[in-house]
Amino acid sequence: MSSLPSNCAPDASAGARPATDATDERIARLERRWQRERSARIAAEELLETKARELYTLNEELRHLASDLENRVEERTRQLEEAWARAVDEANHDALTGLLNRRRHAELLGQSIEAAKADDGKVALLTLDLDHFKEINDTYGHGAGDAVLLQVAAQLRKGVPEGYAVARLGGDEFSIIASNFTETADVVAFAATLLELVKTPVFYAGHELHVGGSMGIALFPDNGRDASCLLRNADIALYNAKGSGRGNFVLFDGSMYKEILERQALEEEVRSAMRSRAFIPWFQPICDFETGRICGVEALARWQRRNGDLVAPGVFLGAVEACGLMPALLDMMLDQSFEAIAPMVHSGRIGYVAINVAAAEFTSGSIVERVTLAMERHAFPAQALVLEITEEALISDFAKASQAIEQLQALGVRIAIDDFGSGYANIGYLSNLKIDILKLDRSLTRDLADNQRAGAIIFALSGLARALGVDLVAEGVETEIQAIALRLAGCTLMQGYLFSRPLPASALPAEFGETKRRFHSH
Repeated sequence: MSSLPSNCAPDASAGARPATDATDERIARLERRWQRERSARIAAEELLETKARELYTLNEELRHLASDLENRVEERTRQLEEAWARAVDEANHDALTGLLNRRRHAELLGQSIEAAKADDGKVALLTLDLDHFKEINDTYGHGAGDAVLLQVAAQLRKGVPEGYAVARLGGDEFSIIASNFTETADVVAFAATLLELVKTPVFYAGHELHVGGSMGIALFPDNGRDASCLLRNADIALYNAKGSGRGNFVLFDGSMYKEILERQALEEEVRSAMRSRAFIPWFQPICDFETGRICGVEALARWQRRNGDLVAPGVFLGAVEACGLMPALLDMMLDQSFEAIAPMVHSGRIGYVAINVAAAEFTSGSIVERVTLAMERHAFPAQALVLEITEEALISDFAKASQAIEQLQALGVRIAIDDFGSGYANIGYLSNLKIDILKLDRSLTRDLADNQRAGAIIFALSGLARALGVDLVAEGVETEIQAIALRLAGCTLMQGYLFSRPLPASALPAEFGETKRRFHSH
């Protein structure tokens, strides 16, 4: 059908247009609303999708953070556990050797004693101290000392049965706690085995180092009912082992404790005597046999107790040394000897005073200054002072000893080697050091009457002394036979009871006149 022309179509706009316009407007509003809702929905979906992605990303980050935090917590926990284990190990073990330390040793000793009490058992405490360890340190250095300590620790581990505790208490002191034994003989055999193991040579920097040990043993319950008592008594036994020649072991007994108490009382008395300046010099003449003149005197320390009794050095010197008072004693001897002898020196009555200096004091580094100050205090001439040292001073530290000798001799002080020929005698150092006086050990003088070899030795030394320009003095001359034999051997300077015992300065004779006349009348 063909469509009608537009001008021929019926005209319906007059009645239908208002309704159509309203519908279109409504449709338009609906479309716009739909578009807004659609846009809002799309925006919401996009927002939700964005937030979902953000939430996913955040969740992943949190998951990674949680995993990382868990790993870090695990690592930190492991580090703390390792640090705690190291701290516990360090708190219980010696850093160098890995053995138990003093604190842990004390704990285990107490525990072992308590267990022994419960089981009616026994405990042995063995305290070991290395012999001459200081000499190794001083000679080869602390590296050598550490090598020795490590070797000893290894040997002790090797020789100690399972269940025994080995500790390094400090320095060169070790300790072993032994239990589960029945007889004391078992402990004795065990101690002997350990001492043999300790003797194993140590090789360090091309040197073969030999060490030994001394050991003190205390038993529970025989020698103590608690840890502190057992430790004390083991130390006392160790002290006795070292005093009896080293290289051995000693079982504690009650008499040792009494000796310790007596020694402690003596040391306290010595300290008090030092504070009150109760140590005084007495003087023994050194005589020229040919002239009868007292050419010098040796100052010998005496301790004058409050009751007036005099105590000889053999009684108190050990206590003085143990108290660390040897420097004070030397200073006191210098001052009092200079004060007493200076008038006799200035008048020409006596040529010199000889004062003994311990090896440790002579090599301490302060001897030159101390002697110089003492001479200045008393206006004492250096040429009238002789310092007597033992060969031990030279052997212990030759470099320091030779330096001190040179410095003292530069001041005018003379040096004498005391007890020459007593066992350390070494002619070699006489060529390297300018010694002024050699004092023959009294053992050579004592053997003159019965031992021709002693006379031959003195004759040879007399010739050596003359060749070197060194004075030779014989000590311990007690009989006329000894004096005559010494004169025949070429030694004319003598000291001993034949001429005079040690005397206070006020009682010194001008010469040994009667004795001289008796000799010259023969």
